[in-house]
Amino acid sequence: MVRQGQRQAGLGSMLMGEFERRAADRGSKLIALATRRAAGFYTSLGYEPSATYFRRVLG
Repeated sequence: MVRQGQRQAGLGSMLMGEFERRAADRGSKLIALATRRAAGFYTSLGYEPSATYFRRVLG
């Protein structure tokens, strides 16, 4: 996560680029993310919406 005051400077894109490189180096073929708040950010990086995520908090 990039702090609010440091967003829009390319830091998140750089972090994700490095994450993707390391994942590929380890043989990963897929990255799946569970988020709604940052959907626009991930879409801008080329990620596509996939399955819906459901949850229920008990207690």
